[in-house]
Amino acid sequence: MPLHYTSYKNTEPLQIKISGQNDHLNEAAGLVSVGFSARDGLINCVAVKLTSTRDGNSAFYVRSRNIMHRIQQKLSKNERKYLIEMFDAGYTTPYGEGALIMELGEESFAERLYGRRRTVQYKSGSDLLGAISELAQPLVEFHKIHMDVNPRNYLYVLDNGRTVLKLIDFEGAQYISSSNPNESVVVGVHAFTPEYTGPEYYDPLYGQISTKFDIWSVGMIAFELFVDRLRAERGERPMNDTERRTTLCNIGNLYLGFKRNRFGDFPGAVKEVLISYAEDRNWVWQNSDAINTVLQLWLKFPKTALLVTNLLHFQQEKRLTAQGILDYINVLLKKVLKVQQREIYEMEASVAMEFEECEAE
Repeated sequence: MPLHYTSYKNTEPLQIKISGQNDHLNEAAGLVSVGFSARDGLINCVAVKLTSTRDGNSAFYVRSRNIMHRIQQKLSKNERKYLIEMFDAGYTTPYGEGALIMELGEESFAERLYGRRRTVQYKSGSDLLGAISELAQPLVEFHKIHMDVNPRNYLYVLDNGRTVLKLIDFEGAQYISSSNPNESVVVGVHAFTPEYTGPEYYDPLYGQISTKFDIWSVGMIAFELFVDRLRAERGERPMNDTERRTTLCNIGNLYLGFKRNRFGDFPGAVKEVLISYAEDRNWVWQNSDAINTVLQLWLKFPKTALLVTNLLHFQQEKRLTAQGILDYINVLLKKVLKVQQREIYEMEASVAMEFEECEAE
């Protein structure tokens, strides 16, 4: 079925054919359908995201469009390999919905983790580090504050014959003009996912965030992957949404230093009570599952645990940058590779020696 819209580039009336069904439905994020676009003389499949402009949602569409437009103006194609590509945008006619026409993805990071066709499991420390590296790579290019980094906002896209994990959904993004990773901006209401949200958002007096806000979210996703691994080891099914939210909030509370008993939309609205570690002896038993998960991470993968602890530092300026994450992981993986190569060499030498001894006999 044809979708009529007016392009934001030149107010030209255009149309694009869409599948007629919404392949993904999210009341807050909008409706996404498969579209068919004739670009460069070829028919291409694209994603068409429609967002209602009523009830204040217009601001989310405009911000997302402007952020993507600015990215594509400022960065060359080679400098934005891990950010979703926007082909066009505009308002539909006659309904006036915001329309974003973008690259079509295969599946989200969350779908690979929890979907029926589970295709990934993170069994080793190297697997976890590789996943963290994949999540950090788009943030190196982004140079802004996404504010809703979570597994659903990473999309696997087929790009020039290879599958690439790209960052999507910039409705809540904040623009940072400086290259200083610790530059802060004041935030108000935005689209966010509480269980991945860092402590600076909940400070009613400070209420400022930097690009390190997204780094906290990467740390929480790392714990999510580790919890999924622990459950698989025990033969348990993957977490459902309720279990995931509860588990991550409980783990996050340990690093936040306070409990989140309800979720609000405004900075400072959700900070309930400080955790009194010295006075409240029951907090250990109440948080035993979360504490056990943290200890298990340190026991099984101490180098990964050290990294994640930094990503979840209460003081945002102490957290690594996205590039710092990649540098740390690259150094670790090189060391692992050297150890593996040495072990292989020693094993080959041992086998050769045994073979020579057998021949001598």
